[in-house]
Amino acid sequence: MPQSEPVTILVVNEQADEIKLVTLSLRGFFPDCRVESVYSSEEALRWVSRAEWDLILIDERLGLQSRPSLVATLRERLPTTAIVLQTDRSDSTAAVTALQAGANFLLFKKSPAFLTELVLYTKGAIEQRHLRATFAHTHDRHTRLLETLTDVFYEVDTEGRFVFISPGITALLGYQPEELTGAAFSKLIPPDQQAHARYRINDRRTGPRAARRVLLQLLKKPQTTGSDQARVQAEVSAKGLYDARRHYTGTLGLIRDMTGHLAQTETIQRLETRLLESDRHRAIAQRLTSLSHELHAPLSAVLTHSQRLLETIREAQLDTRLESLTAQAREASTYGDALARAVVDAGLAEDTLGQVIAEALAPVAHLNIVQHHDTTGLSDIGSSRNIWVRIIQIVVIQAIRQMAARHTMHRLDIFAQTVTATGTPIDPAPGLFPAPAPREVEILIQETESAATLTTDSLPASPDLIQAYEDIGQLQGRMEWLAPARQPLSIRLWLPIPEAPQTPEAQAEAAPSPPEPPVPATVDTHVDTPLPPPSDRPLPNRRMAVRAAVQLPARVTVGPAVREGTVHTLSLTGATVTLTGPLPNLSGQSAYLVFKTVVGILELQATVHERGLQTEPADDAGERPVLAFEFSPPGETERKVLGSFIEAAQEQSLAISLEALLSQPDEVALPDQTGPDRRAIDHREGIRVRVALPVRIEGSHEQNPASRQLGLAVNFSRGGACLQAKTLPGHVGETIVLHFPHGNGQGHSQPHEPAAPDAVLPAQIVWTAPDPTAPSELRPTHTEPGQRFGVRFIELPAFAEREVNRVVAQHIGSSIDLDGIAGRAAIVSARRECRNVRGQVIAITDDHARHQISPNTPIVILSPGFGCTQTDYVALSEFLALNRLRVLRYDYSNHVGQSDGDVLQTTLRSMQADLQTVLEFAHTTWPTASLAILAEDVAARVALKVVAQRPVAHLLLLANPVLDIQTALSTEHHHDLLADYQHGLRRGSGNVWGLNVNVDQFLSDIIAGHYATLATTVTDLSALTVPMVILNSPSADPSMRHPFPSPDESLRALPTMPTTVSIPSALSVTGRTFDARLLASFHTLLTEIARVCFSGDAQPAIHTPTSHDISKQYLLERERIRIRHHVSQSTRDALWIAHLAQLPQLGTLHHHARLLQELYQQALPLEPGMRILDIGCGTGEFAHTLAINRMYHLLHASHAPQRPIHYVGIDHSQETVVSAEQTFTVLYQELQSMFSKVATPTTAVTTEWGIHVPSSRDSVDRIVSHLSLSFASSPLTFLRQAVRTLAQEGRLIVTCVQPHTDLARLYREQLHHAGQDELSPAAQIFLHYLGRLHEAIRHGLLHSFDREQLSDLLTHAGATPLRIVPVLDGQLLLATARKGKSAG
Repeated sequence: MPQSEPVTILVVNEQADEIKLVTLSLRGFFPDCRVESVYSSEEALRWVSRAEWDLILIDERLGLQSRPSLVATLRERLPTTAIVLQTDRSDSTAAVTALQAGANFLLFKKSPAFLTELVLYTKGAIEQRHLRATFAHTHDRHTRLLETLTDVFYEVDTEGRFVFISPGITALLGYQPEELTGAAFSKLIPPDQQAHARYRINDRRTGPRAARRVLLQLLKKPQTTGSDQARVQAEVSAKGLYDARRHYTGTLGLIRDMTGHLAQTETIQRLETRLLESDRHRAIAQRLTSLSHELHAPLSAVLTHSQRLLETIREAQLDTRLESLTAQAREASTYGDALARAVVDAGLAEDTLGQVIAEALAPVAHLNIVQHHDTTGLSDIGSSRNIWVRIIQIVVIQAIRQMAARHTMHRLDIFAQTVTATGTPIDPAPGLFPAPAPREVEILIQETESAATLTTDSLPASPDLIQAYEDIGQLQGRMEWLAPARQPLSIRLWLPIPEAPQTPEAQAEAAPSPPEPPVPATVDTHVDTPLPPPSDRPLPNRRMAVRAAVQLPARVTVGPAVREGTVHTLSLTGATVTLTGPLPNLSGQSAYLVFKTVVGILELQATVHERGLQTEPADDAGERPVLAFEFSPPGETERKVLGSFIEAAQEQSLAISLEALLSQPDEVALPDQTGPDRRAIDHREGIRVRVALPVRIEGSHEQNPASRQLGLAVNFSRGGACLQAKTLPGHVGETIVLHFPHGNGQGHSQPHEPAAPDAVLPAQIVWTAPDPTAPSELRPTHTEPGQRFGVRFIELPAFAEREVNRVVAQHIGSSIDLDGIAGRAAIVSARRECRNVRGQVIAITDDHARHQISPNTPIVILSPGFGCTQTDYVALSEFLALNRLRVLRYDYSNHVGQSDGDVLQTTLRSMQADLQTVLEFAHTTWPTASLAILAEDVAARVALKVVAQRPVAHLLLLANPVLDIQTALSTEHHHDLLADYQHGLRRGSGNVWGLNVNVDQFLSDIIAGHYATLATTVTDLSALTVPMVILNSPSADPSMRHPFPSPDESLRALPTMPTTVSIPSALSVTGRTFDARLLASFHTLLTEIARVCFSGDAQPAIHTPTSHDISKQYLLERERIRIRHHVSQSTRDALWIAHLAQLPQLGTLHHHARLLQELYQQALPLEPGMRILDIGCGTGEFAHTLAINRMYHLLHASHAPQRPIHYVGIDHSQETVVSAEQTFTVLYQELQSMFSKVATPTTAVTTEWGIHVPSSRDSVDRIVSHLSLSFASSPLTFLRQAVRTLAQEGRLIVTCVQPHTDLARLYREQLHHAGQDELSPAAQIFLHYLGRLHEAIRHGLLHSFDREQLSDLLTHAGATPLRIVPVLDGQLLLATARKGKSAG
């Protein structure tokens, strides 16, 4: 044993042979030891002081004879030295006597193991002595360290009494450490600080939740008895101590004197204030200097012109006239001053617009966020002064609040100018001609790029925009509010200038001419205001924009009817159209307009007004009604585009057409659409987008790059493209390569098109057709048509897939961009965005009816459940939107879906912040609309807290709410996770309710956000001031079992029972059809919303959206999620490899073993010689099931088959196939030993392994695909290839995941039934993989299907579905199909 110093041993014995034996043994084990021998007690006492002895070995005859004994004397002198007594007696009396005298150990000399025991004890004694020495050194070092620290270190016991306190307490409070040892810490706390310090100094928590840098006041030691105790500002940090059994034993802490630090901080703040004041003064000085320089130039010019004018006057001898004129001007000035004083005294002074705006901005002037620029020169507002002040003040404050809701706080500029009746600005500078009379004041409030620091708490109270709308309507003005996503805020006000009162003389002069009819006012640009009815006499032209006479083709669709017509007049505010054929009453209807050109389109909203019939029909075509479309005020960009269209229409330089879509009039009932939808279903995996991208096409036999044919990609998706070209580059099935040029290229690429993919894309031709609509440069001759063909991308590398995703993402729009105007859905799904407090983008979908929508339309904010996305509620949202509601669906940040963030960082408070942001966005954008919040499961608990803290909403709907988070977690995990966390147990990342999250962060956030227990729910319910309805749906479908417990027990525990409504089904759905239970749930929900949000007793007729519209929007949003998460086949293949690694663990599930047996049952009957193809064989699980079942079949068969079943297993990689083959060989050997007397395994099943699907047609009798369909790059291509390989009477057996699949719940149930801990390392690894699998399904990485979607896919691939059932406890779908007669 190596030692830093040699071991020293003293042997006290009278027997020389014993000394020699002991010395040899000790030196043999400790080579460097020093052994000294003495023969008497007196000699031993003399040798004690000559060395630091590690061990003294004393014979009993010398150690216990004298009084006091030698052992007792040595123990007194050497308290840390090990003393061993050797004796001849083996009775217990000798041991007791030795230990009482002070010996550490007693050895029996006659024992066979005497020398071994001596050496072992000596080794232990030496190690113990060194440990004591090390401990003493460490203790001394720590003591010196504590003495040098300025901070005070302390320890208190479980009763809060000081066990130790460092000497620094003397300098801080005046106490000696001995005075406080044993005293309660409350002795140092002032009475008014006791409650605050109670759980700070003796904090029991550990980790990040422990007390850190808590500011407290401590009492100094009184100078005299009864004197007042001075206070000291101190900072305390503390952490609890626990033993090995997690029992609390005390608290360690640190006290730091903060008196000097606080004084220093105050000094720094005072100096910073002075510095800011100095900077402000310096800025003012610089501004004054700049103004003086700027003033120098005009003053010099004035001086020069004055001198020239003076010379001219002198030459003209106008001195005399000038003196007379000056005297008259002086006299007029005197009279003017007197008149002004009289006006002021009479209170008739005029208010300028600048004064009005300054007064309106007075409440926010101290915020330094608004800058006013007045260029109107308007000197009189009239009696509307207070209304003007109120309007401007409300609009400015609401604009600041909207910027705060968008988390883009900038300064505002206010510009004011007077405009004429035609909207032309009036220059206040004098000119050669008299300026036209101003009719309105145009006030522009514009968000700048200059950042500002402000919180909404510092804003004064102000009415909402409803008051501003009412005031503007009273003045007959207008307002335009533009707040586009990621664009600056812009608000325009047009307020009419009051006319000056006329004198009686002026009234008499104006009497002969009749007054003009008053111009109807528009309070809000979004409110449909009908124009006056036509009359016999011509109306005066009151339009704000000049009409242009045009002749443009028009097509108007009213419900199912289509009318052709002509646009006769067009302006920035409206258009008139003459149509053919009778029309129903359309006055006041909303219209959706599209101006189409070859370079782009312009979409506008408008209101329809009837203008009777055309007075001079051009022919006998029958009635020709005239409609006037009043445009909703367009934005700045749309205004410019419309202006360019008007100029092009007048010059006839551009082909322009108008298409208008109108809904059925109110008196015409909408058709019931609950029946099956007959429109065709698009079975492509990816959404197609329209493009115009030039491409060079390389055929399979072309070698020269210069000979590549020019083509045009007209639509594009993640799976393929449609192209136009002069000639076909090959036949169907041949491979070509697409080369896209960088940038926008020449020819057909329009400037507005995003860049083409920066990658070479290999593709396979799948169909061809002649194309007479191809451009002339893509035709062989002017009379011959071009060629159109479709291609499928094949084996794209990861970089190419990212490029394809990027192009699709740049072109993809909302669902209304994917159909023609006549096929537009009745629901508009507009994409919106806002940012939360962390700067993350929250993706919002605004679903509303295309027509009959207004700012007052009630809003439903749909908050998805935990682990769900807004896409799960497409059907519900479209139903509510079709029934005259605006629905805002959104995805949480740090969650699954389209919003920013990482799922690992999911917390309830982040969900709370997101809901608050969306709520503020809705309230700011539509301030007059009533708000309802619908939330599910855990999100319902979050919504309850949000509404309790800020009651902006008018109704709260909670579907299956989780009111007791702690119980829900304990029920799911069979562990009280919150209690474990509070006791200091940390778990890292883990699977919570199907998602992989940071468990420690998730639990700490639950505690910090006051979500943990039912008591916190009761607190929030007591603070709730809005109506709340709980929707409770039973778990009728076993495949849709939710991980959350039923809220019934929690509801019964509440002090008061809230309103509860039962609905027959869940609110989320992924299919295309409505069953009776789902429709009943939607109707019940709509009734609850209408009761609060709809005014009046009349309920509108209930309409149901078409399955086609729902399916299309669902597929569109799924595509957006895939693009958002960069889905690629390389990522899918990597997940398949991880899946294969976890298959052994998955095979332990009882349900999985039954699933393999079910796959075998679906393959029956199996005739001798049949071929079975296993696509995605993995580790060969199905092959094992097949072999075992066939061997048992032979065991009970009357005769052996003539030919065995031939099994073919294929998978992605050769390594996987080799491993499966080796595993199957081991199984063969086991079966050989078990059934050797009956038959050999080769008589039952023969095997073949590979990585490619057989290419021959009709060559396989059974095909089994277990989950490989979900991992395929193209499920449709996968199934088509399988069906082509299948024999005519063959059978296809397929399993796939469903949109809601979460195998973690299934695995947890089995662990709990088996009595195993799900928090063990092995279980956590598998649960983490299952969480990844669940996220992959939610993000679209794995293809998931419901029953209807899988049936349609099989049919489209050429198979006839026989049976589709849920398996694996409802988590997967198992489909059995046969080859269709027309397949292939």
